[in-house]
Amino acid sequence: MKFFVRVAAIIVRDQQVLVHRSEQQGISYCALPGGHLEVGETTEQCLIREFVEEFGVTIQIERLVYIAEGMFMAGRKKPKPKHEIVFYYRAHLQDPMVVVRSREEPTIYADWLALDSDLAELYPQWLRPLLPSDYQHDWRACPRQIIANELIEPAYTSVRQLYSGDGNSKSSSLAGGDDNS
Repeated sequence: MKFFVRVAAIIVRDQQVLVHRSEQQGISYCALPGGHLEVGETTEQCLIREFVEEFGVTIQIERLVYIAEGMFMAGRKKPKPKHEIVFYYRAHLQDPMVVVRSREEPTIYADWLALDSDLAELYPQWLRPLLPSDYQHDWRACPRQIIANELIEPAYTSVRQLYSGDGNSKSSSLAGGDDNS
């Protein structure tokens, strides 16, 4: 099983979230843009670097909203089990009017998904209900810890609010399995 650490940005403009759109085994999917953390860089440095490399744009990081641990199958030609930890930051484009284009076209495209529409192509799946809700509530329930294991049956997802107004953490399970947090 391959293990890696990623960093991703949640950039919302006009109630749409910026995503990378790609195709894997004939199926279109979207993910929040970011990349793999390199040794010796902070998660914030990584995110800024990735946006310059992938889009040629500068971002301003606002705050950490999700820390997610995921176990899943992935791979373009031959899917293999993967284990990742991802730091998701709220961020915004330094130039709010800039046209965002992926430097990886035609393999990966930049796209904007409406938060109030069907997010069925957005991965990981736990983002589909949380992203619109947390945006609508101004990220008050964040930061959150998410643990998602898609390698077991039934798939298991746990969401835990790391800090609440009363100083306690709160947990819930999104789908399948018991929440052991």
